[in-house]
Amino acid sequence: MKKNKKRLNRRINPEKSNKMILAVSGGLLILFVTLFITSIGNDSVIDRKTLYKNTLSYINNIEGITDVESIPETNSVKIFYDPDPNSRSMIDYKKMAVFGGVKLSNKLKGEKITFQLIKKTSKKVKLTFSVQDGKVVSRILPE
Repeated sequence: MKKNKKRLNRRINPEKSNKMILAVSGGLLILFVTLFITSIGNDSVIDRKTLYKNTLSYINNIEGITDVESIPETNSVKIFYDPDPNSRSMIDYKKMAVFGGVKLSNKLKGEKITFQLIKKTSKKVKLTFSVQDGKVVSRILPE
């Protein structure tokens, strides 16, 4: 007797394979559309005060920073600091303020924002600078 060998080249059911192709294509289409919508979604914040607060919130956690006062109506920010003379960490408050300004100006394109770095104990302005479109436009170091 002859053994029946299984045919390796069995026919593919075209109705089932077409349905499978359509299902996979539909799923991939839904996946890519949601990815596209989330990546291009609108990042603008309606309330400018919360934008200022959220962008500059990390500054409050830096040692020696006492207060960050932002005034969105006049596009200005005042950073008050009081360095601890016994601290081992050497924080450059001027660089930190410039970084915060550049970070905020990247979110507010086309607007000039003025920053002031003020030493709390002497109430003296240590640095005044303006940023626009992620660049420092003007810088004043009063001495």
